Amino acid sequence: MGTEALWVPLAIGAASAGAGYINSQRTARRQDEALAQQIRDQVAARQAAAQRVAQTVQETAASAPEQDRAGALQGYLDALRAHRAAASGAMATPGGTSAAFQQDARDAAGGVQDYGDRVADLMARIDAPALQRQREGFAIGNLGVDLARLRSKAQGMDFLNELRLRGIRRNPWLDLATQTGQSAAWTMARRGNGGA
Repeated sequence: MGTEALWVPLAIGAASAGAGYINSQRTARRQDEALAQQIRDQVAARQAAAQRVAQTVQETAASAPEQDRAGALQGYLDALRAHRAAASGAMATPGGTSAAFQQDARDAAGGVQDYGDRVADLMARIDAPALQRQREGFAIGNLGVDLARLRSKAQGMDFLNELRLRGIRRNPWLDLATQTGQSAAWTMARRGNGGA
């Protein structure tokens, strides 16, 4: 009975210390996992924002006024075509005119059409840089909106991860078992009778 007074309290104390250690390790591991997830979420949010910025920079760098000029020219030419019939009707020659007059009238109508096409081309060239800058401005504005949305999403994820991290607690039942076992071991060792 003499050795029991020594090893029983030691065994209970060691088991209690082991339970406390396991509880601490599990809690630390869950906290590490939550922090790692938070870091992964932050990295993903930063990568999404950087990718969106890079996309806008790439689009802006490749931006040229030619596409805007082509679109503006097409709009002007469509407007001219819509009114070409009325212009041709005004240039129509009444009956009984000479062939030379009719040829001159056709040449004048063709000259008016050529002049309209040249003016449309010039106006499209004038409008193209402004349209390009306007398009690029909208792209920058959209980028700002997208970045604000990504930042808001990242802040929400950070908040949820922070709540998860704060919610990770030690297992209270293991802590209770640890404290009870240590108290029992201390009491047994103090009394020196191992079975009391």
